Amino acid sequence: MDAYGILVIILSITLAIFLVVSIVVGIMLMKILKKVQHIVEQAEHVADNAVKLGETIHNIATPVAAGKLFSNIAASIFSKKSAKKEG
Repeated sequence: MDAYGILVIILSITLAIFLVVSIVVGIMLMKILKKVQHIVEQAEHVADNAVKLGETIHNIATPVAAGKLFSNIAASIFSKKSAKKEG
């Protein structure tokens, strides 16, 4: 064997090793990307639930605030009436 034959064998072995390593890395990347996609979907679901919770709290808080306002107004009116009756 001459130098060119040895060089071809070394390059062929290196290429084969690189090919196998590339395939293994590609498969691992695909698995990692699937897991990341699943995590992103869960994060989106949590964010959607947080938005729905915020909307629900807003929808509940508005009538409660209005009821509290009317309650305070009624309490102040009744307290003035009872103060006039006593005084």
